[in-house]
Amino acid sequence: MAPSFSAKHKLFFALLISLIPMIIMLRTISIYKVDLPFWDQWNFVPLLGQSYEEGVSIPDLWEQHNEHRLLFPRAIMLALAHATGYSITAELIVIILLICFNFGMLIYIFRRHYNDREIDSFPWVIPAIALILFSLGQGENLIWGWQIQILLNLSAIIVGSFLLTKHRDKPVFLVLAILSGFIATYSFANGLIFWPLGLLYLIIDRNPDKSKHWRGIAAWAVASAAIIFSYLYHFSLSQSPTDTFYFIKHPIAYLEYIFKYLGAPISNYPIPALLCGLLGTAFFFFATWKLVIKNEEDSRFFHIFILLGFYAGFSAAMSGLGRLEFGAHQAMSYRYTSISSLLWVANSILLFFLINRYKNGILIKHSQRVLQVVAIIIIVFMAISLIRTSYRVGYSVLRKYHETLEPIRKKITSEISDEDLKKVYIHTEHVRYCLGILNKNHLSVYREK
Repeated sequence: MAPSFSAKHKLFFALLISLIPMIIMLRTISIYKVDLPFWDQWNFVPLLGQSYEEGVSIPDLWEQHNEHRLLFPRAIMLALAHATGYSITAELIVIILLICFNFGMLIYIFRRHYNDREIDSFPWVIPAIALILFSLGQGENLIWGWQIQILLNLSAIIVGSFLLTKHRDKPVFLVLAILSGFIATYSFANGLIFWPLGLLYLIIDRNPDKSKHWRGIAAWAVASAAIIFSYLYHFSLSQSPTDTFYFIKHPIAYLEYIFKYLGAPISNYPIPALLCGLLGTAFFFFATWKLVIKNEEDSRFFHIFILLGFYAGFSAAMSGLGRLEFGAHQAMSYRYTSISSLLWVANSILLFFLINRYKNGILIKHSQRVLQVVAIIIIVFMAISLIRTSYRVGYSVLRKYHETLEPIRKKITSEISDEDLKKVYIHTEHVRYCLGILNKNHLSVYREK
């Protein structure tokens, strides 16, 4: 049934409010972007130079970088570099488009259920998701073109999870989910999580047709094995910057890392981030139990958000394997916030529908008032914390990035000291070598000359 006129207006007004954090993000990026390669991008420049000489092959794109195989991000960055003379701004535009796509995809999924249920409540969850996804607290992901890898991974995971939950409808959805998982895996190492997570989901989400159920599981298992094998073929743990097994000796610090990672989108202070991670995880499991496990007949809509929440949690665990040795505080790195935000997107949507079920008497009626008070406290706390993290901390990070790199960009083509070069990459000789490549091909800072 089509939504009522008032419901359409509520959705429109919610989307209108959502434009505010998006516009702030766009404006901030336009002010503080710097058209200069930064850190890991200097490792990309030799590949870019090679593309102008003898060309680039699939194995070149597949080559390992730390724990990652950046096949798709490298292909995108090479295409953009050739089209724009290696403009970092072009890479940032792709990042912005990916964030907007993720927002649009999540709102599309939410809107279908909101309309089908003819819910009267104002869809506050839409601006909440906008506040989360367009947060300046993502820091370098908004200003560093190299981070296409993370946003591309998230887009593929969101699409793949959505298609996976639709696998009963058409077999092609399962095939497309596998393709999305392939893109996610070869964009960022965390994409490997999608394969065991998807297999577990297919096993639990039993298709009434047993033959289709087991065919789906078999197809997923075969695809998973093939893609994981291709990823790990000639994979070297020595390229990881830390000891991968460090967590075994420090299990408490490992758990601290995981929960700080998950709480970082709400607060960038260590203790509050830890508490937010613990509370956010606890609520996620509580809401999953209430909305999915206890209400199986009306729970399929929530499956995608359960998958996204688990993806965020397992990503925290996976990042801890490779980065714990740097300290638990490293879990709050701004680049990870985009990934851990999926838990808070899931929590926001689960909270919205949990409140609605209490309101409509589907759950225990005498708990309505208590839940509403708790929900209001949670929403207000999240909003205040997100706004502070985004528009105070995130803003200052982006401003500092600009203040550090813009002066270097202006003088990097002339005589520049190693001390200044170390601000863009630790190996100054490599930067000077890469500057020669950029100059030869009239790219980046040499583009206008």
